[in-house]
Amino acid sequence: MNAIPTLEHFLVAPVEEVQAVAPATMVLAGAGTRREAILHGIPHDQYAGWSMERLLDVCLQIFDLGVQDLFVPIIRATQVAETGTYGRRLWDMARQALGNSQRLERLARAGVQICCLGKPGMPEIGELLDQIEARTAAGTRTLWWLFARTAESPWDAALTAICSAGATTRADAIRAVYGRDIVPVGIYLAFGKPLFSAEFMPPLLEAQAAFWYQQPGYPLTEHLLRRIFYEAAFLRRTWIADKTARYNDVLSQRAIWEQPLVLGLGQRVGGFWYPLQAQDPS
Repeated sequence: MNAIPTLEHFLVAPVEEVQAVAPATMVLAGAGTRREAILHGIPHDQYAGWSMERLLDVCLQIFDLGVQDLFVPIIRATQVAETGTYGRRLWDMARQALGNSQRLERLARAGVQICCLGKPGMPEIGELLDQIEARTAAGTRTLWWLFARTAESPWDAALTAICSAGATTRADAIRAVYGRDIVPVGIYLAFGKPLFSAEFMPPLLEAQAAFWYQQPGYPLTEHLLRRIFYEAAFLRRTWIADKTARYNDVLSQRAIWEQPLVLGLGQRVGGFWYPLQAQDPS
């Protein structure tokens, strides 16, 4: 069995070492982009394009670290349901952010293909999404943009494709939904409250490791991404066939195992949720 590298080594190791253990498939479900824009002094009428630039920076970093299929929610049901200024400007902002020629050229140069899931539910931008897919079709790595008109849309579309294909195995179902084989999601990286939804988590591609960051928007650096990749590759994989020896040290670990910690407890901060930094042991 190969020795586990130290975190200190992994954080500065040649990128080839990271690529060797990187997940083939990953989800990046960021959010909080309006908060991030406010904190950076970005005017509301400019934030969509600015946030998309931030997102693409992170996506290209992830691809450089070895990921081949990256799923990113773009428009969700809750966004479509919004009213007020955001609701009135949603589709104009989407066209501005998604259809920017310089950004699409940047992805094409990096060998990234964009595939859009949920296009039928987005008639307001359907033609634009077709053009985006065509402009990046030569890419060898895939950035999957996820669109969901309703919370049920992703599963409705998936089940329609599965039934139409007559798929009777999970592998066949995946091919019916995504057009080819895709391995399970190695890392699910999302923002804010710990939750799963088909709007964030593509159907049939169960997550093997999940993380939720708490800085709004896309503040993810290569250093932090390497830390997450290290955790998923070396610390989360604890299963062994013969577990006998694993329990030898449980009594000496009592102080850890008897702490009443619950991942996911939080507090309201204005109109938002934020995790508790410390939990009352009582």
